[in-house]
Amino acid sequence: MLDTPPRTGVEDDGIAESGEPARRSRLNSQTPWLPYLLLVVIAFVAVGVHVFAYTVIGPKDELQHMDYADKISHFTFPVFPEKIGQRALAEEACRGLDDGFDAKLPKCDDTPYRNKDFQEGGLSTQTFHPPLYYAMVGFPARAITAVLGLEGQVGVERALGAVWLAIGLCLALATAQRLGASTWATFGMLIGIATIAQVLFAQSTVSNDATAFCTGALALWALVRYRGSRTGLLLLGLVGFFAGATKITNGFGIGTACLFALFAPAAALAIPLADSWRESWKPRAKIVAAFAGGYLIANAIWGVVFETTQLKAPRDLSIFNRFAPKKLTYKIVLDQVFAFENPFRTYVPKIFSGPLMSTTGLLVILAVLAAAYGSWMFLFQTKRTAAVLGACVSSLLLLGGPLQFMFVYFATSAGYTETRYSFSMLPAIAIVGGLLATRASTRVLVAIGSASAIATIGVGMSHLV
Repeated sequence: MLDTPPRTGVEDDGIAESGEPARRSRLNSQTPWLPYLLLVVIAFVAVGVHVFAYTVIGPKDELQHMDYADKISHFTFPVFPEKIGQRALAEEACRGLDDGFDAKLPKCDDTPYRNKDFQEGGLSTQTFHPPLYYAMVGFPARAITAVLGLEGQVGVERALGAVWLAIGLCLALATAQRLGASTWATFGMLIGIATIAQVLFAQSTVSNDATAFCTGALALWALVRYRGSRTGLLLLGLVGFFAGATKITNGFGIGTACLFALFAPAAALAIPLADSWRESWKPRAKIVAAFAGGYLIANAIWGVVFETTQLKAPRDLSIFNRFAPKKLTYKIVLDQVFAFENPFRTYVPKIFSGPLMSTTGLLVILAVLAAAYGSWMFLFQTKRTAAVLGACVSSLLLLGGPLQFMFVYFATSAGYTETRYSFSMLPAIAIVGGLLATRASTRVLVAIGSASAIATIGVGMSHLV
């Protein structure tokens, strides 16, 4: 993880991409493990505080995700859209439902629960997703719950989001270091992103959105470590397969890695490449084929399984067809350009929406947007690696909304997308920020990230007393 980076950000003569003298702080050289340890600690503390502070069931289909994980952990394969089981219904009835819907729920322990008393008629509408994530959280959560003697496994399933987040943060930092980025600038970007309310919510509730950040970081990490071997090519294919087998929208993280593989400066990748793109397109295309092949295979396999097991097509359910536009027009599609352009325009729980977190969140958002879109300024200057990666990810931020909209429309008839589907692209933006950072801006990024972490953890802890 801490191998010597390729010749990208820091050249042999000691000059960085920015033209400034390359620098390695004494802290970095003596304790290279420190930023990784801090990332892991922050991930576990932030998620842990969120889990204990936010006890109600989330409005973003968390009940359906809980049921999926519960049934998988009890060796039952749920089919779309069967009724939600009593264990998941009990969790919601006793915990309550966020966003003001809890008044409609039956009383806790008023069993057996009637599915029609719950949102979406108590149907398991999220079983169109592949089962890998639900198995990876369901089985460990059930085992931990049994060992600790807990009443329900939802809290443990939520807490496991810390593992996904910690792994993603460490992979993103390792990738940034291999590309020659500032360790502490990247660290600041990462902890800011990890502790902003929108991302932390996804990591701290039961949902396969928890895999997005980790998957995007994994794709870039595998890319910069690829050295041209068949084993390495197989690893890229497995990463693509993993993305497709956890959530289809994780494909945006794979897409970012594919674009970077195609257009990155030759020095940014570990394989020997000619400087001319015409002479290097074949090995670049192999990388893309491996990523895309694994991703498409996973989705094709699950597509066949889903089509043969579903009880009813998604387009026949109100949760999907109520979002169907009366008529598909170019304007509706083009309007989706703004769906992902700011990746944080999504749900925030009320307990994390006060003025303090709104302020720190705004600072994180400004840093993220500046890195993503400001990188275009350096396309024809010295910071080529940062500029190309930034251009790749920002292009997908702008095109991802229409692409997602069209896919969902033709698959389910729903004209619908959400910015949380773009979270697999956030690791790339953090790395761009680390690559672009100067000595002064590094301090600013660390300050912003630290402020976000302190505010989020502090606000969460205030709701524990």
